[in-house]
Amino acid sequence: MKRLMIALLFAGALLAQRGTYTVERKSALVAGAEIITVQLPTTADTVTAQMLKSGVYCSVECEITLERDGTAATTIAITPTRLRSADSVVTAAAYRSSNAGVGTVLARYIIAAGATMVLDLVDIRLANGENFSVRTSSITGTAIVIIKWREMF
Repeated sequence: MKRLMIALLFAGALLAQRGTYTVERKSALVAGAEIITVQLPTTADTVTAQMLKSGVYCSVECEITLERDGTAATTIAITPTRLRSADSVVTAAAYRSSNAGVGTVLARYIIAAGATMVLDLVDIRLANGENFSVRTSSITGTAIVIIKWREMF
C-alpha cells in the first residue's frame, strides 16, 4: 500500500508538468542592450512557469540585471524551444530586444569580457500576467542570453 501511494504521488507530479522550454538569443550590439523576457499571458490561470537557469555570455565586460514584473512586453517575439518533443505547446511568450519595462531588480552581476555566467533561477516562479527578464547593459560587442524554464499546472 505504501509503495502504491508513493507511485501515485510520483505519477501525479509528472502529470502536473507540462514541459521544459528554453529561449536563446545571440546579439551583435553597437552601443545597445539585449533584454530577453519570458512572460505568461494574463489568461494563463492554471499554468505557472518556474524559471530554472540562465546563461549569459558577453564578449566585453557587461552588467546584467535579473528583473521580474516589469510592464508587459509586446515586441519582438521569439519562439521558445521544447526540450522534449512530447512536451506540451508552450504557454509563455518570449521576447528579444524586449520592450518590457524595468521591473523589480532581483540581482545585478558583472560579467568579465569573454566570460559566461550561469545563474540558478529555481526560486523564481511566474503566475498569469507576470514576467521575468534578463537585461544586459549597453555594450558594443556580442551577448548571448539563454533562459530555461518549466511550466506546470
